[in-house]
Amino acid sequence: MELIYTESDVTNKNDNSVNMLLYGELGKKVDTTQFVKEMQLHNKAGRHIQLKINSVGGSVFSGYEIMDAVEEFGADTYIVGLAASMAGVIAQVGKTRKANHRAVFMAHAPSGGGSKDLLGIIRNTLSKELKERSVLTEEDITNIMDGKKDIWYDAQTMYEKGLVDQLVTTGKKLTNVVNNSNKNELFEAYDSLINFKINKMEKVLMQLELPENRTEADIVSAVKGLQAEAGKVTNLETENQDLKDEVKTLKEEKQADLVAKATKLVKNAVKTGKCPEDKEADWIEAAIANYDLVSNTLGSISVVKQKKVAVVSVTNKDGEKVAEKDFDYMAKNEPEALADLFENDREKYDALEKAHTNKFKTN
Repeated sequence: MELIYTESDVTNKNDNSVNMLLYGELGKKVDTTQFVKEMQLHNKAGRHIQLKINSVGGSVFSGYEIMDAVEEFGADTYIVGLAASMAGVIAQVGKTRKANHRAVFMAHAPSGGGSKDLLGIIRNTLSKELKERSVLTEEDITNIMDGKKDIWYDAQTMYEKGLVDQLVTTGKKLTNVVNNSNKNELFEAYDSLINFKINKMEKVLMQLELPENRTEADIVSAVKGLQAEAGKVTNLETENQDLKDEVKTLKEEKQADLVAKATKLVKNAVKTGKCPEDKEADWIEAAIANYDLVSNTLGSISVVKQKKVAVVSVTNKDGEKVAEKDFDYMAKNEPEALADLFENDREKYDALEKAHTNKFKTN
């Protein structure tokens, strides 16, 4: 398995620990499924994982994938640059939480195309995560989750608010001071500092189609491999494309199955009254993004079933329905009509009487 997000594989062979790099936007630059697979690989090998973070955040549901793995494997988190939005929440679940002395934390309310109800559920979940181990006050949480603005904390404030357990001083400084920056500018500044050695070989790595975290020895090995396999390039490219097409087909089939499964789940919820019909599309979209969360959410919703009472429709001379009468009403006010039903329309009379009897049994 190719290690895309691992820093120089096992970084400390003495204690068998490894650094994984959560650098970039979740769901875009960071493929969270691949990221979690690498975490699983290291965990099975008995390696302790430290998650280095420099990220603008991204998809909430993608963040949930990584949070679950961090908690399951007892990984540590280390904010080396920016921990914004969902990346800051991920940092909170580390077994030990550290931050570089120049690190920055940003939090805000969740947003996106989901329904108002779903965003409310996510907001409550994120609030609990932020409060779990910090000393953030209710006022702090309200300021973060009211959706009006981004809330920024420097490293010292993070430590004072209990969002990290330890501050780390490295001695490195940003080459350019970034003032009044947005989260993307801050990310680029930190990314430039963190990856300054790698960036010098960026064109070489790109030419050899190697990931950013490869070493000089990896480059030499790749060049030798290309020389040895020069005569087989055409066949290898064909085989590689076939494999890509196969993977693409499998992914499309898996996605189609997920869409069908999510659609069935939500349509059943609409039928049972757990989901309003006009919100069906929003819930289906959310279920595709995180099926288990939506399934559990819908499963927790209780619906009170209304009793059905058989009635007789009354029409005017034009055939338009003007009223509906049940057994109780006809027995008290129109006994002759009820008797006529008994004699001439026994099926309707039995339905009225059964509904009347069941009503008193239920009560």
